[in-house]
Amino acid sequence: MSAQHHSPSTAPTSDPIPTAFVLSALVIGAVAMAGRGGGHKAPDGHGGASGHGAKTQRWTRPGEQAEALKASFAKRAAQTPKALHDSPEARALLAHAELINDHAFVTAPIPARKKEELYKTLGPLVSDAWTRAQGPRFVGLGEPLFARCTRGLEQVRADVRAGKLTVELARTDPPIAQYADYRQGCGKLIPELIALKLMDGQLQWRRDDAPLIMELLQRYRWAGLAARMQQPAALISPIEWQALSRWRILDPEAFPTKRRIYLASLVNAEVLGQEPQLVMARLELEQGRREQAITLLKRLLARQPQHKEALKLLG
Repeated sequence: MSAQHHSPSTAPTSDPIPTAFVLSALVIGAVAMAGRGGGHKAPDGHGGASGHGAKTQRWTRPGEQAEALKASFAKRAAQTPKALHDSPEARALLAHAELINDHAFVTAPIPARKKEELYKTLGPLVSDAWTRAQGPRFVGLGEPLFARCTRGLEQVRADVRAGKLTVELARTDPPIAQYADYRQGCGKLIPELIALKLMDGQLQWRRDDAPLIMELLQRYRWAGLAARMQQPAALISPIEWQALSRWRILDPEAFPTKRRIYLASLVNAEVLGQEPQLVMARLELEQGRREQAITLLKRLLARQPQHKEALKLLG
């Protein structure tokens, strides 16, 4: 991710966010709770959401921006030098993240301490690491854990395909001796990916860009560790925030419609690629809430009286 920041006027202001995607022991499936508004201003792009009386419009999927997104990841990683990764503060934070991740599983949690104790210790470790790597470089500190998670997840999936590991055990409690990379790098991630419809019940990716979306979520939710110091969306690049926001709001499979409406209310048109109130109105129509949709369309038309799509939906 690049080192660009949100301006104070466009940075998101409120959102319940899990501590980190890679710390998935915190709230399984709670990525649905992670939504930030405003954020980086992004160039206009294709957008879309369907509703009664509204034609589905094309929008730019994360996979269509794969090259740019991967370049963004690499740029931020390059801006986080080895000296920062080797600092005592960074090492302590990553080691603690691995402990929390492993604590999500039933057998042999490392260490054998209460979850509350681990989380209480996390805050000071984050603060210490932030003093060494502020801004986007803080997200860069998570790269070794992201890589370990990817490696571990692929090992689990390969062993399921080979019949060395059952799907049920992979989802619930893969043995620490064989699957330390997955357990400590990811936490109990597989159930989250299934809940988000990125992975099917046999641990196969459901879409070509699912691994890329997972990478976006990892970095955004790692940024959430430093939410008290800086808005998480400000710690990832504009293209990352745009891709993540559009997937969460415009993809009909990402989250329930009610949640997508809420997330749309928190972003601006430049991030979403179209007017959020128009998207919200379409989604309200999908829910059969015509009065709410009309209210949103009237608000949009008060600002843009000639907005064709709004006029079409209202008519």
